[in-house]
Parts: sequence; structure tokens; C-alpha cells
Amino acid sequence: MADPKGFGLRDDMLRLALGFRKRLDESEDGEGQANYLFVGDLNTMGMDYPYAQHDITAESEIGELARRARHHTKHMRVLEKNAPFTWWGGSASRLRPGNLDHVVAAEHLRFTDFGGAEVDVRGWPQEPTDAAKDAWADGFSDHALLYFEVLKV
Repeated sequence: MADPKGFGLRDDMLRLALGFRKRLDESEDGEGQANYLFVGDLNTMGMDYPYAQHDITAESEIGELARRARHHTKHMRVLEKNAPFTWWGGSASRLRPGNLDHVVAAEHLRFTDFGGAEVDVRGWPQEPTDAAKDAWADGFSDHALLYFEVLKV
């Protein structure tokens, strides 16, 4: 969630996922080029801090994830998606669509291009109306599908 406890747990899990790359690199016979990625609902929703003006926006959390992936874990990156939102609470929800799902990959990996993005967001974001988005989410998931193809390892 967006509370401090949820934010802290999320931050710790992302730190561990990013740090795992270093462990894999060390096991690669000295080459240091592990073919590593992780993907899924990372719940990058920021943090609503209970005390005056210390909130963290979702965009800031995603930016920090990208920065840490580049600098602290030996060249990883958050892949670009071709849609801004991957979670839909439904047309009756008080919550706005969110950018919660991501692909984080080793920098040396190459992916198919989907119109300037390496991740094709599919499912409810492709539906033309809120009613169709609701129907898709009700039938499948409130999260979109993240489709990507690894080209070069």
C-alpha cells in the first residue's frame, strides 16, 4: 500500500531483487554478465506520509527505482512501456489508474521494439471505453499484461 509500512516493505523487496543481480554476476565464472530480469506488479504507488508534506509520488518512486537499477546494481534498467498505466481499479473506483507493473532487466539484454517501447502493454488499456475496460478487468485482471520478447542474450 501507499502507507509507510507498505512503502518500506516494497523498497526492501526491490533492493533485494536488484541486489540479486550482483550475486548472479559473481557466479558467472568471472564474466559478470548474468542474464537477469524481473517483472511484475511492483506496486510503485509512492507513499502517503502521515506527517506534513513528506509524501513520495509514484513517479518519484519509479524514478528512484530506475536510478538504483542503473547505478547500484551493475547496469540494469527499467524498460519503457507503450502505455502509461498498467492497473485499473474500474470506472467506479475512486482510485486513478496506476503505473504499478514493470520490467527491470540487465542492460546488455535486447528486446523487440513495440513502437518505441520494449514492453507492449496489453489488455484493458487497449479497450476503447470504460465499460469495455471494466469488462476486461472483471474477466481477467485489474492489471494489464506486460508483453516483451528478448532478442539477444
